[in-house]
Amino acid sequence: MRLPVLLTSLALVAWIGGGAWYWMCPVKHHCGPDANQTQVDPPSSPAPVLPGFGVESEGARLFADPGNLRFGRNTSSGVVPAGVATRLDELAAYLKSHPDVDLEITGLFGSAEAASDSFRNLGLARAALLFDEMQKRGTDAAHLIRSYEQQADSVLAFVGDTLVGGAWLKLVPRLAHEEAPAPEPRNLYFETGSDQLVMTDSLRAYLTSVIQYQRSHDKALLSLTGHTDNQGAASANKILGMSRAKTVATYFNEFGLASDRISLSSKGAAEPIVPNNSPENMAQNRRVEIRLK
Repeated sequence: MRLPVLLTSLALVAWIGGGAWYWMCPVKHHCGPDANQTQVDPPSSPAPVLPGFGVESEGARLFADPGNLRFGRNTSSGVVPAGVATRLDELAAYLKSHPDVDLEITGLFGSAEAASDSFRNLGLARAALLFDEMQKRGTDAAHLIRSYEQQADSVLAFVGDTLVGGAWLKLVPRLAHEEAPAPEPRNLYFETGSDQLVMTDSLRAYLTSVIQYQRSHDKALLSLTGHTDNQGAASANKILGMSRAKTVATYFNEFGLASDRISLSSKGAAEPIVPNNSPENMAQNRRVEIRLK
């Protein structure tokens, strides 16, 4: 009888041991090399926070929507989601009931994006899409001002090959009455050898005021005079000065100001405002003077 008893005892021990192993290992996960460590799932990457749509007005954000415009990378083709389309309808109604307000549309483009075929840059092309959207809603073109800004691709909200946003909209007071003073003369500055205009917020605000003034003053003429530092031949500087003046004129032309209301000239290096005896002084002489007559 000893053998059956022994076999029964061994079976009981195996059953108890197997049950303990099953409870501690498959169920409680206390076995293996990490048995003494708490099981932690790897952290998941947070979803990117994408910018919503809105219109700036004196520091406030109006006509907000969680959706936003979407543009293809390297293209001006865009999509207006239904929520944003509704906000644009409301914006158009607001502009119609507020004739003393204009809408500034600033198209954005990345520093690594390709140039536009039809516009100076993709920013202007994207602004043009919004310009058309507002005109479809009955907004007078005289209340729309297009602009642009280039930014690093890392700053813009790219999701794959889609740019979320791609434009800023801002409501600005309109200089519509005859008594409105003309914007003060201003110099626009350029890099060495360049005729490209670098846009900034303060420059955009100034150019917008010039456009508004000319639109409301039929006889106002815009004078653009290009200048250079004294580096290079006099003949080449005269050409460069004119090229800079034409760059600024093109900006105004693209925004609807007629060429016959803009006069262009170049002084080259002949009329410096400071001596060309330092890099800082030469930077001040590389300029286009804007004057309203």
